[in-house]
Amino acid sequence: MQRLGDGSWVMSASDLAVFQSCPWRLARVADEKLGKGVRVPDITDPMMDLVARLGLEHEARTLEVLTSQMSVVELSYEPADPHNATAWRDTITQARQETLEALSSDAGALFQATLYEDVLPDAPLPIGFQGFADFIVREGEVWEIWDSKLARRAKDHALIQLAAYADQLERLGVPLAPTVRIILGDGTHSVHEIEDLIQPYRAMRAEVMALIEHRVADSHPLAWGDEVYQPCGNKKCPACSEQIALQDDLFQIAGIRKTQRDKIVTGGFGTLRDFAQASREEARRRDSRYRA
Repeated sequence: MQRLGDGSWVMSASDLAVFQSCPWRLARVADEKLGKGVRVPDITDPMMDLVARLGLEHEARTLEVLTSQMSVVELSYEPADPHNATAWRDTITQARQETLEALSSDAGALFQATLYEDVLPDAPLPIGFQGFADFIVREGEVWEIWDSKLARRAKDHALIQLAAYADQLERLGVPLAPTVRIILGDGTHSVHEIEDLIQPYRAMRAEVMALIEHRVADSHPLAWGDEVYQPCGNKKCPACSEQIALQDDLFQIAGIRKTQRDKIVTGGFGTLRDFAQASREEARRRDSRYRA
């Protein structure tokens, strides 16, 4: 998620994936961008670093296969400083133009195509979109969007990403195949109908734009445990991990599910300390009041 120097916003498919996994985290990121005195900490995870490296290697193998079969245009984009909104837009608009020119050429495929829209349809504020498609591959007279993922099956966030790129290319007038494709970690191809993906994507995009509008309208940072944009409670979530300890949250209990934690909180035990110090009789009494 970007907030440019003129106060406008630029979202990406990654923001939708974050929203899907933890709405509170995305709201926290928006509050950080708005300068509300909060910061989403970075979490160093050697395993995730390894996964990222293996993902790049898988992407490189896919590129090598395509290059051996057809002409591939490799595109690049170096973003300008987002504080200079005019320069940032000029740079990404130029990269998008290079993508469109490559799509009008005799190329068999594009690698790292830049997609950009200044303001999304039905945006409540100046909110645009940016994305970088791994591969766009020619299929006769149309183009099919590909992505490479290490997973053994197509996951929702990857499908949302591909739907976002299809949505962008469709509005740019690019002729598209009715399908998108994920090159999985074992080399198999997972093919999906765009028609099945586009409406769920647009619905989630609207929810993310509503979140941005919500955070812009509120001068205070979002509170932990918010009912509208709830935390996922995963200790590996960079936004939740810090607050779980600071708030003495029940998410600290090993193996607890969010539904279990929410029931305990509703029963009147807001912190791990409260719950640990409660007698069995008090816990049963509060539970019975909650069920009543």
